[in-house]
Amino acid sequence: MSLENHIPENLLERYLSPEEIERITEVGFSQKTGLRMTLEGLVKKKMELLDIRTMTMEQIAKYVDAITYIKTENNEWTFFQTMLGPIQENHQGEVSLTGLGNVAYVALYIKEPNVKKHARMMYDHLLNSIVS
Repeated sequence: MSLENHIPENLLERYLSPEEIERITEVGFSQKTGLRMTLEGLVKKKMELLDIRTMTMEQIAKYVDAITYIKTENNEWTFFQTMLGPIQENHQGEVSLTGLGNVAYVALYIKEPNVKKHARMMYDHLLNSIVS
């Protein structure tokens, strides 16, 4: 059974307009998952143990999901207030490649300077918690 069968129906429609869904499709995102690669592909990447220590922020940002991509492109910075909440100093949880990609994408491309700065600090913190 495909991992994509576990994606809720109409996930993207909850956050994106029909025009935004069309835009994300044009740049290579799946309308079903909101990702640029299949979920199986992401699992395979994880199994290959990507060494994120050797990857640039720009390379990690390629794993952004469609919703974060569109909200960043539209500079809807208020959308990220929940995602970019307080930085937890003792973060011990697992961070997905897509989650790290989302934070990297916001840090690189959001136009709102305070959100950009906070996303960069969060990216650095998450990266340090992963590689240490």
